[in-house]
Amino acid sequence: MPSVIYWCDDLNVPVLSRDIGIKHCSSLSIVRVTRPGDVRPAFPADIEVTRRAVVNEFGSEELARVLVPDNEVVLLNKIPGYADQADEVIVRGRVIGHRFFDIERRMWRFRPLYEGVTEMINRGLGYWAVIRMSKLPERFDVHRELIVRGNLPSEKYLHVAYPRRTAGSTALPRQ
Repeated sequence: MPSVIYWCDDLNVPVLSRDIGIKHCSSLSIVRVTRPGDVRPAFPADIEVTRRAVVNEFGSEELARVLVPDNEVVLLNKIPGYADQADEVIVRGRVIGHRFFDIERRMWRFRPLYEGVTEMINRGLGYWAVIRMSKLPERFDVHRELIVRGNLPSEKYLHVAYPRRTAGSTALPRQ
């Protein structure tokens, strides 16, 4: 079960409690984060590491700046399940992806989740594909005839983002 933080959509900032948010924000969202919910602000070095991971993975400085923007609150949430350090990256009250340290390659990498993939497709940035299939099995190699549209890398075996719905943020009704 994920932990919850609140996000004031008006000011684009996290809110410490639901009660404070309801009093001061006309629009409040719930951001579901992976337990244990060890959320912290991303510092300038974290921002640079995350952007470099996006560029390394998807070949686009512009995408790195769209996903991890300047002058906005970016949060990191430590998550289990990777061989080394890994964090959920939260921007504008949405979990946009995971940044993780790949111990074999000795570098930071980035995997976009639904919100990040949506930005990639809507803006046509990075390596992405819209696929003609009702279900895509894990680790499935997609052949070109199944791709409806996309921006594919020229090299083989690079990560290509594709839409798949995951937990993100949910609008919180105002009382």
